[in-house]
Amino acid sequence: MAQGSKKSGARGRSAGSASKGSAANDPGRADKSVQAFRDALEKSVTLSRDRLQEVVDDAVARGRITRDDANELVSRLVSRGRQQSESMLRDLERLLEQARSRLR
Repeated sequence: MAQGSKKSGARGRSAGSASKGSAANDPGRADKSVQAFRDALEKSVTLSRDRLQEVVDDAVARGRITRDDANELVSRLVSRGRQQSESMLRDLERLLEQARSRLR
């Protein structure tokens, strides 16, 4: 989950920074950026913190994981999810700005 989204986002950023032309001058580059963003969305998974907590609470009740480990797991997953969301929002904002530049 995290790796696929991260790789797609990084690929989109590196492709954009490696080229000297702007997206306004190269519609193909903008199309590739949009595709990279779509790929990242397709590979992502969305779970609410409540649902995640419910699942680990069940695992604790069954004796599959300790309470401390469950709490740490939920915290880490939520933190990673926030980072990925912020990264994808930054990428989306960048793509929107490129599209606006093309329209000017």
